[in-house]
Formats: sequence, C-alpha cells, structure tokens
Amino acid sequence: MSQCGHRARGTALVLLLVVSELTRGCYIFPAEVPDPCRDRKCPYGARCVPSMDGRTATCECPARCPVYGDHAGSRPVCGSDGVDYRDQCELRRAACTGNAEITVKFHGKCADIDSLRHHKRETPNSHQKCPSKRGSPALKNNTQTYDTWPDD
Repeated sequence: MSQCGHRARGTALVLLLVVSELTRGCYIFPAEVPDPCRDRKCPYGARCVPSMDGRTATCECPARCPVYGDHAGSRPVCGSDGVDYRDQCELRRAACTGNAEITVKFHGKCADIDSLRHHKRETPNSHQKCPSKRGSPALKNNTQTYDTWPDD
C-alpha cells in the first residue's frame, strides 16, 4: 500500500494525482492498481517515486531538502564518511548522488565526537558503569563502592 494508504477512482483519481504531483505530496493509487513501491528497495538514500498513473516507479535522489524547523531529523549529523551534514536528508542526498553507502555515525557535528572521546579519556573511572537503580552498589567520589546509595 502507498505511504499514505489512499485509493481513489475516476475523475477524483486524476485530480488527486495532478495535485499530488504539483505539491510532491502523497500519491493516490487506483483501487485496482497495486502500489509499485511496495516491494521496491531503493539504494543509497534514494526514494521510490510512483509514476503519474501509479503503475510503475523509479528510485530518485532527493532534489532538495526542505527545512521544517527543530525536530530530530533536522539537526546536524556526522556521516560515516567523516563529513558534517546539515540534517539526515542532506546525508541521504549525498549518499544517493554519490552512489555510496553513507550512514549516520553521530547525531551532531563530527568534531563533537573527538571532543567526547577526549573528555572520556580524562574522566577518572570512566570505564565504570553507573548504577541503574536504588539498592544496587553505588559509587561515591569515584573511589569507594557502597552496597546502597549514600544519603548525602
């Protein structure tokens, strides 16, 4: 089924397909035509785009990446290629146009990874895990272990 899950017939279908194409919104498929993207796998950040009649589909790279404001997908990411991307869409776009596998290595800028590694090396006892719940052994001042949480 299509991403939107809608089915239509006749004149309503033609009108909805035209509006969908103009707005690059969701596609509406005729009830008797299966979604051509249902079993199609697109490589390297491409997305499946149905034809106007809904009978065929092609894999296309994102032409542009709109900015929708502050949400998880719109924040900077560090790619597995070591490049900073404005957001996940830009990473997918670069992977697609470069025909290369690029994944999100880190949510944030690549330089932030080195900063975190440096901080971790300098933190005493950074290899120790924090206790997950009360009643488990607790650390105090990174030097002593207690059977329960200290009261201070």
